[in-house]
Amino acid sequence: MQSLRHLLTRRPDTHKFDYGHALILGGSTGKTGAVCLAARAAMRTGAGVVTAALPGKLNPILETLLVEEMTFPIGSAGDLLSFIADRRVSVIGAGPGMGTAEEARSILGSILEQTGQPLVLDADALNICAKDLNMLQRMRPRPCILTPHPGEFSRLTGFEADMVLKETKRLAKEFALRYNLVLVVKGHRTLVTDGKTFFENDTGNPGMATAGSGDVLTGVICGLLAQ
Repeated sequence: MQSLRHLLTRRPDTHKFDYGHALILGGSTGKTGAVCLAARAAMRTGAGVVTAALPGKLNPILETLLVEEMTFPIGSAGDLLSFIADRRVSVIGAGPGMGTAEEARSILGSILEQTGQPLVLDADALNICAKDLNMLQRMRPRPCILTPHPGEFSRLTGFEADMVLKETKRLAKEFALRYNLVLVVKGHRTLVTDGKTFFENDTGNPGMATAGSGDVLTGVICGLLAQ
């Protein structure tokens, strides 16, 4: 609760960059809504600046959907890395609706290996990493949070979903320690762990079982990290 009070208390003489710049990377044909939801959630959680980055051809869609949040049309991985370096980006969220095509995999790999900001990986970013876990090993050291649901965690670990549900705590501990990151394993009882400390949220309800709730969670975490 001390941390919550700190976030809610703001000095009068501050400006937007005192509360961080969250970059949300995602979007693909048919899935632009995911990155939009995540960007809005980051802004509403209190990030001072939020940018939604997505393939250039899809940028006009977000220009009509987002008002407070900025957008960045990705032309190449190099363009995105330059933006991150030049625009005081303080946290990166990747995955909502980004797809798993080679272009997405290449851009995600560049983010993991060539940036140092705190990172939140969800959705298709997890599916990309599940196909090549060495991506997590090659990642530059930084605070990193993965937010898989049981199906995504099954793909990350290689275990069947039934085993993941039965042995969530053990598997989460082993995975978090192996890759030096924090896991938020979503579900009716969401488990959060860095492999050493565990927190279980038992307030889940069926209303959370709807498309987009995970994207909003990614945005909320990014908004908190930005601050």
